[in-house]
Order: sequence, then structure tokens, then C-alpha cells
Amino acid sequence: MKYDPITEVDLHGLRLDEAIAMLTGIIDGAPDSVYRIRVIHGYHRGNESKLCPSKYLI
Repeated sequence: MKYDPITEVDLHGLRLDEAIAMLTGIIDGAPDSVYRIRVIHGYHRGNESKLCPSKYLI
């Protein structure tokens, strides 16, 4: 993955467990030069992200 100071990740089409794994990997692998990770996610076609356990919320 290419990291920019503002890194964008698109989670559309991923199941909740896949999205959590991808986002965790990106956060863990981000160099110190990244100061913002912009997350693009689905909302209108599902509500699973609203049910995400709070331990995954950043």
C-alpha cells in the first residue's frame, strides 16, 4: 500500500470483519509521516458498521 500524509482507504464492499482487518493493518503499518487516515465506508446499503463493537472505533 502506498502511504501519503493523508492516506485514504475505501472499505466499500467489505464485510465488517474484512474491513476491521484491513483498517487495522493499515493503521499498524502506517509510517510516522501519516497524520490522517480517511476512511470511505458504505452506509446506505447496510447497517453492520453501526453494530461494530466500540473497541474497534478509533
